[in-house]
Amino acid sequence: MSLFATLYTSAPSSLGDVAVAAFPGLHSTVEVDRVRIQTNAMEASIAYRTAPNFDLELFGFNSSISIYFAIDKQHSVEARSQLARAVSGFLNSTSADVAVLHLDTLVLKRLGKDAVCAQAYVDMLPEGGIGWTVVPMLEQPE
Repeated sequence: MSLFATLYTSAPSSLGDVAVAAFPGLHSTVEVDRVRIQTNAMEASIAYRTAPNFDLELFGFNSSISIYFAIDKQHSVEARSQLARAVSGFLNSTSADVAVLHLDTLVLKRLGKDAVCAQAYVDMLPEGGIGWTVVPMLEQPE
């Protein structure tokens, strides 16, 4: 596994609730400080964010939880589908602020009522994509 994506959110949820929203029906392993989900194409790790971090400066909000997705390059098509379902499922479950990075590129961001997504990542939007603006590429944080 060598590709990755990360979802950051301000959602005031438990790690277990995030796991259920992003990965309904999948078995999760609860550890001391995180929840892990393993599929045939990726591994996800859900953890509380610790301070200090630069989320407020980078994304415009303080994140409380992150989901790190380690993607198996050997199963990249299936992994992308699983990643899209997880992000979409999570977005459907909350109205919290969210930022998604694929590799180190910001590809999706919801901050309050402003929601924008890069064209190549519309498969990650909640069902219908209502309220989202689709653009060729997002402005990247510095």
